[in-house]
Amino acid sequence: MLKEYKKQTQMGNDEVGSEMLTFGLTKIGDISKNLHYLIATGNLRSRSGLGLQQMAGLVVTAEKINFARFYCHFRTIHRGAYFMEMKTTTPRKLPPAAWGFICPSNTPDGPPCGLMNHLAHTVGINMIEYDCSELEKLLPQLGMKSLCGLANDSDTPIVLNGKLLGWIDKDKAYKLEKELRKRKLSTGAEVPNTLEIVHCPKPLDLSEAVTNPGIYLFTDPARFMRPVWNLIENKIEMIGCMGNGFKYKNHYYD
Repeated sequence: MLKEYKKQTQMGNDEVGSEMLTFGLTKIGDISKNLHYLIATGNLRSRSGLGLQQMAGLVVTAEKINFARFYCHFRTIHRGAYFMEMKTTTPRKLPPAAWGFICPSNTPDGPPCGLMNHLAHTVGINMIEYDCSELEKLLPQLGMKSLCGLANDSDTPIVLNGKLLGWIDKDKAYKLEKELRKRKLSTGAEVPNTLEIVHCPKPLDLSEAVTNPGIYLFTDPARFMRPVWNLIENKIEMIGCMGNGFKYKNHYYD
């Protein structure tokens, strides 16, 4: 469509510019027919492919055998038909980070086994976007160093939603994490109750390789959350996928 528009403008056709919306809709075609075809058959009609790995099987008909079966359709996760043709079993394995979030048994037999999974019963999705201004003001009060100062080799970075906020001494990192969890489970508005707190501690030996040591905080929406029992505060705490691999045995009951 862009090539046609440039061609018409070079020829001096001003009607294309004045009626650009009509011109574009005429070139695109009937959108409603393509959407109806997609919903009815699950196949996508597209010349470019839209960068998708598959053009078929995008829609699954909801079966109303009973309410539980109908409800499961809206908690389904499918890796895609592309992986069904692969001979390797790696995409079908359930990683440790998915424990408690994806049901290990509710998967069909045959080719989609391990590729079509369902969320666990207690898993929820965070749909709220929080204002982090109060949380950013709280962190310096709990011992976080600002980015204006110099960081030592033993300091642990603090990252909020992918943004580096500051540093904290390695010996004070556990205290900061404990205080954040305490405020998270309280009724205060400074720390959201869906805040994901992930503390990847630095090793005692600095020559030892550890994956991205730091304190990572997440408040973004569209995150999987599941409840666990916090043994220290004796309350239910919501944790995320990344924090699932760094929860401590003496702190939580799963």
